[in-house]
Amino acid sequence: MDKLAESLGGFYPSSQGNGEPPAFVVLVVDGRIAKPALSAVAWWTLVELPDSCEPSVRLPLGFLAGVGSGEVWACDSHTLHELGLQCELLSLRSLLTVIDEEDFGLFSRATQLLLWQRQHRYCGSCGEPTTVSAQDHALICVSCKLTNYPRISPCIITLVHRQEYCLLGRQPSWPPGLFSTLAGFIEPGESAEQALCREVMEESGVRVQNLTYFSSQAWPFPSQLMLGYFAEYAGGDISVDGIELEQARWFHYKDLPQIPPATSISGKLIRSFIESRSA
Repeated sequence: MDKLAESLGGFYPSSQGNGEPPAFVVLVVDGRIAKPALSAVAWWTLVELPDSCEPSVRLPLGFLAGVGSGEVWACDSHTLHELGLQCELLSLRSLLTVIDEEDFGLFSRATQLLLWQRQHRYCGSCGEPTTVSAQDHALICVSCKLTNYPRISPCIITLVHRQEYCLLGRQPSWPPGLFSTLAGFIEPGESAEQALCREVMEESGVRVQNLTYFSSQAWPFPSQLMLGYFAEYAGGDISVDGIELEQARWFHYKDLPQIPPATSISGKLIRSFIESRSA
């Protein structure tokens, strides 16, 4: 939390003054995290403004172990201007380079819970309004009692390796020069391993074997769980469709292009590959 407090400033008071853990408010403005200017009102005094944000998107975050009690609130930029709060609006992606993974998880959970609640105000079965559960992160239909939990989409992400080379690709929308590992969603009825083999073949034309699990990471773009693997090259020539990937190439571990930050699972996969070949 020290790095987070230093990077974002004023986010966490030392205590609530009564021996209780620190309290915080995460303010999400049009999908971005609001970082207060040094002269702005402190985060925790936002609770004195109960009418300033939408009550239907005010979520208690008491389940975030280790960071004290708090809430996530949402408003739009017009409301922020009316409140007179001087804030810088930061995207989740920009936070990846300034805070560590544990702290990033706080903002990840906050924004995902907000999005989920906003998109599930009504029951998908009978159409009646939903209400927030008092026990856990769930929305309960007031009529048919159907319980809905936040949606998480499982994905695979993999570094395909071939001796001292690794296979990296890039999407057309990425910054120039940035390459990363291959990834894709797991489809109904698939295992993670089946999805990995299918996605790598579809995106690059390459076959893989000897899959090895690496680690996982919550990825809030918008609500994904990335399952990371290493995969050994088994054959095939690189072939991309120019749509999902505009380019894919084999790179030597000593001559890599721009890669994702170390806080992302793709960055961790690539750096782990480099370390294993450099030992």
